[in-house]
Amino acid sequence: MENEDQIRLFDGESLVAYLDARQRSVSSLVDNISREQFLATSTDTLRRQVVDQLSIAPLVLHLDQMQRQQADTKISMMVDAKDYGMPVRRQEMVRAYKMSYIIPFSGEALLWQLNNGPRLKCLGAIDIERSLLTLTLQNTPDIGSSWYQRKMEETMNQIDRFIWDQTNTLAQFHGKLAEEVERAVVRRRQQIQA
Repeated sequence: MENEDQIRLFDGESLVAYLDARQRSVSSLVDNISREQFLATSTDTLRRQVVDQLSIAPLVLHLDQMQRQQADTKISMMVDAKDYGMPVRRQEMVRAYKMSYIIPFSGEALLWQLNNGPRLKCLGAIDIERSLLTLTLQNTPDIGSSWYQRKMEETMNQIDRFIWDQTNTLAQFHGKLAEEVERAVVRRRQQIQA
């Protein structure tokens, strides 16, 4: 998948700080609407346009469309070996399986990078153009399929908690955003009519 970026999920700037910056931009957005357009547009339409411009759709995973791909690979591992007849442990590249879970998502892709609390120690590849999250697990062939299933369930539980928390934060943001836009539109209309 060519348009993917491997990132540490939910490990970037603060979600709250990002949303606060968007909310602070309300007044300038409303003030930048031309006088003619402002007077020709209903208050409800103006509010809806500004709210739509600043709203952020929460992440939603479409697990019913998830695909799994398996490939052979090599991973670096500590192995028991012998040097001149003496037992040693050393790093070697060994045969392994790579299991990729490709999950379609909807919502604002930037949310995969915004932090809303403790960091998640999980790497994912995000294909923004196709709205795909790819989670990859690798291990040696002697590890059974139950290991992959257990690791994937643990990872998905963590991701679900982060998305749930983000969704609640976004709901609060959208409520405050609507109020802020209402105040800015009313203030601007009063200025124009004065």
